[in-house]
Amino acid sequence: MPIKTLSDLFRRSLRDSHLYIDIIFIQMVLFVIRIIEKYYREKKASDEL
Repeated sequence: MPIKTLSDLFRRSLRDSHLYIDIIFIQMVLFVIRIIEKYYREKKASDEL
């Protein structure tokens, strides 16, 4: 499947009512990143002790 067709499909799905799915996905990704940052910060702090 050519890349152009895939990107067209993706753009069409964004234009449709699937936008809220993408918003939920983005929020989930940001949430995971926040958890990872918190974990690394605590790990770094405990390593410095």
